[in-house]
Amino acid sequence: MYECYFKRAIDVVLSVLALLLGAVPMLLIALAVKGSSRGPVLFSQKRVGIHKTYFQIWKFRTMYTGTPANIPTHQLLGAERYLTPIGRVLRKTSLDELPQLFNILKGDMSIVGPRPALWNQYDLLAEREKYGANDIKPGLTGWAQVHGRDELEISKKARLDGVYARQQKKGGFKAFFLDCFCIALTVQAVWRRDGIVEGSREIKKGTIEQIQKEKTDAYKVLIAGAGSYIGMALERTLQKKPEQYEIMVLDMKKEAWREHSLEGYDSIVFVAGLAHRREKKRELAYYRSVNTLLPVELAKRAKQAGVRQFLFLSSMSVYGKQRGRITRKDIPKPNSYYGQTKWEAEQKLRKLEEEQKEYGTPFHVAVLRPPMVYGKGCKGNYPRLRKLALKTPLFPAYPNYRSMIYIGNLTAVLEQIIRTGEGGLYFPQNKEYVSTRQMVEEIAACHQKRILFSRWFHPFLRLLEQRVSLVQKVFGDLVYAQEMNVDDSWLPYQDFAETIQLTEHNHSRLI
Repeated sequence: MYECYFKRAIDVVLSVLALLLGAVPMLLIALAVKGSSRGPVLFSQKRVGIHKTYFQIWKFRTMYTGTPANIPTHQLLGAERYLTPIGRVLRKTSLDELPQLFNILKGDMSIVGPRPALWNQYDLLAEREKYGANDIKPGLTGWAQVHGRDELEISKKARLDGVYARQQKKGGFKAFFLDCFCIALTVQAVWRRDGIVEGSREIKKGTIEQIQKEKTDAYKVLIAGAGSYIGMALERTLQKKPEQYEIMVLDMKKEAWREHSLEGYDSIVFVAGLAHRREKKRELAYYRSVNTLLPVELAKRAKQAGVRQFLFLSSMSVYGKQRGRITRKDIPKPNSYYGQTKWEAEQKLRKLEEEQKEYGTPFHVAVLRPPMVYGKGCKGNYPRLRKLALKTPLFPAYPNYRSMIYIGNLTAVLEQIIRTGEGGLYFPQNKEYVSTRQMVEEIAACHQKRILFSRWFHPFLRLLEQRVSLVQKVFGDLVYAQEMNVDDSWLPYQDFAETIQLTEHNHSRLI
């Protein structure tokens, strides 16, 4: 009776009162989060609820965008370097947890209960299963929380959660008293800031190289897709650090790849794909075999072999847009074989990641959806635009904005993700948007060629932009929202003019 009715009534009353009293402080916190760093105010994450069902938990965002999302903060190497200035304060005072009052109102959580585990904390869930702690609602605070929080070992944490779960099943005055006692201890723990651990206790600060000291051997990386432009660029980047990386490139065009053992690899980067060709009718099966079935088969083998991380190069094309602004709320709606098969692969790979781990090791899938990639020797639209820039004496001064990424920035992002060992969805792009005019102007300047930019074409381009696909691709706006980008520190090349110079001329820094 207490667990099913009274406890729920108490949850609703207390959460409503807390939201009314905390409305102004929560608004001020939201403004502080928004003003202190780029990104959304709230952070949403997949957690495990009652009977091991899933729900989305809400918190105030305390970390920079691009932080590995599917790892407990107290286990995250170098966690302190990811915390925003306001995030440090929110985490120490536990104010980042306030949005979970809405989770309580919704019925996903209770005021008191085991803290909701991440969906991939299989060791904690398995231990809780032994004590029946998975069969009650998770809570804003819990019996294990007030006895050590992040400092507790998993076995002890699960055992304490089990003690609480058994008492709740019995119900009655003792269950109510235990909840009241737990809330009182929580106030004391929050005031003293007890049990909070930000990241690995061995190493808390430093660069990527410093926080990976626990890994003494080289990263073993398999690049799946011999001859791929991005794959070759990544190989050259990693080869500059032979003491840190062991690299193997696999030719996915030959059937022999299936005989190659995947055991021992830390990361597999799938860069093979069917692209940069005119799509013909009845070719969907061919596109699907290369862009969907091939990476999924490799990922299944990788998971079985105990590989920790699988990186998949998808594309902005999954959104099916040729113009406009893309945000995290946009749902992919591909309108080409290329975009459709990439999106299908993403969904299948994500399902592989979310399935119960059969082989006892974590399996993280990182998906990247880059916009147009350019650099020395690239394919696609850049070479066509370059050829035009070197021939035409006159070009429209038409204003537009495009998301693009220089190959050196893309390989740097890939290296960062490899070193974290984590999964997630990434939208890497240059720090600033680029216009077609700006790109043509910079290319021409590299070759001492003068171009006259005119506004005479504007009326025609405005008319054609709504109707002609080619004009949309060249002169339309198509961008990712800036808050979707990875952290600026991940992008070594932040000056657009420099990236064009590196693309057009040989340079010692050129990838």
